[in-house]
Amino acid sequence: MRRITNPPNPYNKLSAEFVGEPPQTKLEIFEETATKKVITKAFASGWEGGWRYTVNCYRGCIHGCTYCFARQYHEFLGYGAGTDFETKIVVKPNAPQLLRAELKKCRNKMPHLDFSFATDPYIALEAEYRLTRQCLEVCAEFRVPVSIVTKSPLVTRDIDVLQRLEKVSVFFSIPFLTKEKSNPFEPYTPVPEARFRAMRQIADAGIKTGIGVAPVIPGYNEPDIPKLLERAKDAGATRAFMSMLHIDTPSIEEYFVEKMNERLPATRVVKITNSMKRERGGTLRHATYKERMTGKTEQWEVTQRLFDFHARRLGFNTRENDGDPIADKVEQNVSLEKRTMQNRIEVFEQMLAADPSNTMVMFGLAKEYEKLGEDAKVIAMLEKYLAGADDEGNAYGMLAGAYLRSGDREKARATYEKGVQVSLAHGHPSMASEYRMAIDTDLAD
Repeated sequence: MRRITNPPNPYNKLSAEFVGEPPQTKLEIFEETATKKVITKAFASGWEGGWRYTVNCYRGCIHGCTYCFARQYHEFLGYGAGTDFETKIVVKPNAPQLLRAELKKCRNKMPHLDFSFATDPYIALEAEYRLTRQCLEVCAEFRVPVSIVTKSPLVTRDIDVLQRLEKVSVFFSIPFLTKEKSNPFEPYTPVPEARFRAMRQIADAGIKTGIGVAPVIPGYNEPDIPKLLERAKDAGATRAFMSMLHIDTPSIEEYFVEKMNERLPATRVVKITNSMKRERGGTLRHATYKERMTGKTEQWEVTQRLFDFHARRLGFNTRENDGDPIADKVEQNVSLEKRTMQNRIEVFEQMLAADPSNTMVMFGLAKEYEKLGEDAKVIAMLEKYLAGADDEGNAYGMLAGAYLRSGDREKARATYEKGVQVSLAHGHPSMASEYRMAIDTDLAD
């Protein structure tokens, strides 16, 4: 039984609380006919290419993901960011007509459209309203590249329309490997197994598909990353991305913590909140948009390397995977970043030539080599670095990863084990735990 619970709306002058037990929630659907436009320009993170243009046919989402950043947008309507977001759903029945009218004016300026941003485009109501499908038909008519992010197998209903699109990709958001693990945070979403089956259907239809391991919740689902990527590869995915949990507002933080306390053991809640606070500088929320998708500590660096290693091992995000409307922008960003890294490497190499014993420069060079995938240079530089530096454990994970990618599992294991010893000796038990986790995942027989 679900009862109404909403944090106070910061946009309302007054707030109210129920006397006694709150009433049960009920699903309410509101049709918004006053909408004048349906394409939204939104700033996006680096992997998406800077700016994105999104289409939202619905507001609110019955999936009930406790971490969803779109909860804050319901507060703009005078509703709450808690159960109101999950049960008061706003539908835009004229979205396809508005999209057609807008594309007539701006098609030449529209690089691609994303479905969606503020809610899943394939919530259960889509089975009846078919607004996302009609919008996709408009995109096919105007030959607009499209990318879809969803948690719902309902997307398979529209395979015939997706095949008519000139460029299209479908990403499935699957941050947890099992329903038992997803329940505390995604109580009403389709089970992960159903999403993987839908991914296979989309891939078999010749449509580019990918997995979004998002959000990664520090202290909770990092160990799922290798298996999630393997399952996605088996289901035909060719692209993958990852991002850390980001909590945008005090209302979302309050609801997120409340539901964790209801659904998880107290010790697990403490572990998650402490891990998040280390990544966010003492709070659960990020300070700037730039920090939104990533962490700050060695623990997050290990998680990022874990994802990068398995993504490379499985062949995700390679250039032969054309057809993704976002891929061209991603490639442009990558090319620019590579040129920037080459410039940094030249500076570091000049500094090292002037002072061959500068361990700080050695470590910096190794990190740049790792970004370029030059593992032989990473190994040579870090071996030299560790021979002359009093490292506190940071370098051992990077070196072990380079050994693994080079196929030397024995040296990788020995390096991880040395990293455990050094981390403990310098008072970094969390880093030692990450290295032990890496041994269990990267070196499992």
